[in-house]
Amino acid sequence: MWLNVLEFAERSGISPRKARQALQRAHAGKPWRKQILEVRLVDGTGGRSGLSYDVRARSLPRDLQDFCNEPTSHECQPANPTRRSVPSEFSRKVNWFGQTFAALLETEPGSVERGTVIAQLQGNTVIDWSGTPIVLKRRTLYTWIKQYETEGPVGLKRAKRSDRGKSRCVISREWDRSVSGRFDDETKSEIADGLRQQVRGLIKGGATGKIVAVLACEYLKKVTVANGIHPDDLGELDRICKVPRALIRSEQHLKKVYRHKNDRKASDDDRPRVKRAITSMQPMDCVVMDVHHINVLLKRQNGTTGTPKLLGFMDIATRRVWCELVFIETRGGVRNVDVIEAFVAMAQHSAFGLPKTLYCDNGKEYLFADFLDDAMQLLVPNVGEPGKSRVIRALPYNASAKPIEAWFGHFEQQFLKTCPGYIGDDRMNPKR
Repeated sequence: MWLNVLEFAERSGISPRKARQALQRAHAGKPWRKQILEVRLVDGTGGRSGLSYDVRARSLPRDLQDFCNEPTSHECQPANPTRRSVPSEFSRKVNWFGQTFAALLETEPGSVERGTVIAQLQGNTVIDWSGTPIVLKRRTLYTWIKQYETEGPVGLKRAKRSDRGKSRCVISREWDRSVSGRFDDETKSEIADGLRQQVRGLIKGGATGKIVAVLACEYLKKVTVANGIHPDDLGELDRICKVPRALIRSEQHLKKVYRHKNDRKASDDDRPRVKRAITSMQPMDCVVMDVHHINVLLKRQNGTTGTPKLLGFMDIATRRVWCELVFIETRGGVRNVDVIEAFVAMAQHSAFGLPKTLYCDNGKEYLFADFLDDAMQLLVPNVGEPGKSRVIRALPYNASAKPIEAWFGHFEQQFLKTCPGYIGDDRMNPKR
């Protein structure tokens, strides 16, 4: 019995994509799980050119064979012979060739009979496998029959280009045609490399696509003229040295370099993240400290308005947050004394206490954290680890690594938006 790709994937416990790749390699003679599988190529829907793979159940490893021998396994039963399949173009071509040239295939290579049959077929008009009328030619018939007898049905497949995937021009067709015979291959390659480096430098500097096209064209005109090409018409030089858009688009990924130099936070936000687990953590093993700006206007005693600051301490293990509000009466920001008072209040509370590790930013308001090592040593001393700090400093522009930042976002959306006087992050937004 034969199993298709989906049945093979289900029995092997792998995805259909992995199963298709495994059968493709097995069809090429490579082992799968140290086992040589018997795989056949059949016509069906999907796959490359409508071809799909089937594997013989008895060629699978022993554990999968025993599973497939169970009488209750309906997936391992023989495939339904009435299942409708759409033949591929290649299979239609093979069937058409076998039916149309059956008399030619029965002759011997180099025999008089073969020459007689080819002479009879030469010049006839037949309908090919795609429904197109074609006129048979002597050379074409000899080529087809030679490929079929040498390589089998695979020889009837259309051959791929030998230069597939390779660029057929150095810069552009107009430029290559204009400098042909004047520049050698080495000079062309040097000019093309210099142009590409020019485009890369412009994109890294933040230039838009149109600006890159104009400046790169000026560079190419300058280099072309410097190497001895002097057209009489300047418009002709512009047409020759026009930089293809495909060359510029191929380097657009370097925009990330410009963003990394000018907007480090946006660049860091694009980095892949790692999911961390807290299953083995105990309460107060690690506390994250941060300051959040409350976007709610409050009125001072003198009649002016301002926004308070929230000092938050989150226990990573329990996700509980200790909060303190600081209202700035004059100009300025959060001070060290404000953070110290909030930390002492949290440490003295019976539901929190002293943390074993403190995770904080690198701002000036957290300078006091370096003096907390001695206080946190009172909870659990570092035995055998002298000099190890219990204060962890966050990487710059890495806000997403702190769990309390996500809590700040939920707190903003779920609670602060309902408060009177909420102004949001952007006060210039007309909807605020």
